[in-house]
Amino acid sequence: MKKILIIQGGGRPKGNTRQLVDAFAQGATEAGHEVETISLNKIQVNGCLGCNLCRYGKPCIQKEGFNELVPKIKEADCIVFASPLLFWTISSKLKAFVERVYCIAEEDPNPPLGRYEKYPVKDAALLMTSADNFFWIFEQVVSYYQFAIVNYIGFHDKGMLLAGGCGDTNGKPQIDKTNHLAEAYAFGKLIYARDKSEINGDEIMNRSELEAFIIETYNVDVDYPWLKYPNYEVFRHCNNQKWFALVMDVPRNKLGLQGEELLDVVNFKCDPLLIGSLREEAGSFPAYHMSKDGWITVALDGSVSDDKIKMLLDISYQATAPKPRKKKC
Repeated sequence: MKKILIIQGGGRPKGNTRQLVDAFAQGATEAGHEVETISLNKIQVNGCLGCNLCRYGKPCIQKEGFNELVPKIKEADCIVFASPLLFWTISSKLKAFVERVYCIAEEDPNPPLGRYEKYPVKDAALLMTSADNFFWIFEQVVSYYQFAIVNYIGFHDKGMLLAGGCGDTNGKPQIDKTNHLAEAYAFGKLIYARDKSEINGDEIMNRSELEAFIIETYNVDVDYPWLKYPNYEVFRHCNNQKWFALVMDVPRNKLGLQGEELLDVVNFKCDPLLIGSLREEAGSFPAYHMSKDGWITVALDGSVSDDKIKMLLDISYQATAPKPRKKKC
């Protein structure tokens, strides 16, 4: 079990960012982690004054809410930074919080280039929401997160969820009309899943077990659409006939691995933003013979935990499900 501290830097009480945070927290809690969410709307945290009076472990001289958060920061294993996108970066409230992390630094007798202090070793993750969904929309915030929090402070990156296309800023939150809440839930539930499987040796489902799980859970039949490939199995929705899983055995070298032995894999529909982070993990590959922008290939060789496979399966099922029709007035 890990202690996860979520710092929400603004956003409306029931807005897109809060819903994303709650979905992440639900997944992490169900995975057995201890989760606490701090909203910076409810606690005052001023920006750093640059006075250096807090240097090397001394408390900040500002008499507001941050000093109360210091013990929680030190106890946490992972700090999740959450914010709506405001003028292409994190909110001013979250930026102020990051600035004040300076006061928990300790003196480093052997500082690397450009850094004079060291910080407690923590994991970190980033949750962002935006009304727009342009390809460049999160460039500045990702750059800041990677440079300031990961490279400089030295927190270990556990991933990012960049939830674009959440609706008109003048209207009601619309994140519930996207797949982002399911992705946040999966992110929270699986954030330490790989570590757990490596440490505890969790059992991993094989191909036959996955097929049985799909049939029982989603009440669907298996389809064999290609005579040339009798071991290729398609699972599709009964109503719209869309695929949500394709189970295959493919030569290892077709996935960039060594050898020509057949490897059991499964293709899942997935959000492009999640695909980028999944490809960095063992057992995940660019989609084999399907759109690499919208699908991911996952190996069934024990390199990916069964919890993660089940979660990706459910995301794929939801992403390909028929959309509810709007009622006519």
